[in-house]
Amino acid sequence: MNPVNLTIITIFAIISYLIIIDDNVAKYISLQLQVIQVNIKRYYMMAKIHPKNPITNWIMNRKYAKMERELRKKLKMDE
Repeated sequence: MNPVNLTIITIFAIISYLIIIDDNVAKYISLQLQVIQVNIKRYYMMAKIHPKNPITNWIMNRKYAKMERELRKKLKMDE
């Protein structure tokens, strides 16, 4: 068996044993997974909403330009 696989199985076995023995370990692991999930969402939102993000600025400028073209076309049709 590969040493990496053996190490992973050993770590998993130790964590499983601790979860079986103590309920608090399961709660702790659950909370840590929630913290990781919140941090991932936080970094995603920081990247998406940040005002100096060039990709977001480009997308918004493109969206506004499209809206402007549609409004100009609509105004020309109304005249």
